[in-house]
Amino acid sequence: MKYIKLYEKLKKPKIGDYIICKEENINDEALTNFLLSNIGQIYKFNYGSYNLGKLYAYVVEYNNIPKDLEINFREYPEYDKNNLITILPKEIVAFSQNKEDLGIYINKMKYNL
Repeated sequence: MKYIKLYEKLKKPKIGDYIICKEENINDEALTNFLLSNIGQIYKFNYGSYNLGKLYAYVVEYNNIPKDLEINFREYPEYDKNNLITILPKEIVAFSQNKEDLGIYINKMKYNL
């Protein structure tokens, strides 16, 4: 049974993990390119009240956001941050505990390797 638990640990991102994502309901090409070419970090989990406590979305923190894209990121006054975005689990392209692994992934996507 240990192998099942190990598999579950690898299957779901945790707070502090780094992710690359792509929002499905956005028609803004600049935002899509930013999300696919930058690494975000999971800041907290967001549980939906109608979902009976099940994981609904991830709140992801990004740094170095261009001025023209800042409007797409939410301000969470309770955390005193304005660089957070909400991502659904199905919108995560890749995740890792190591930021370097995702840097390699971005380079592979950039050069079609």
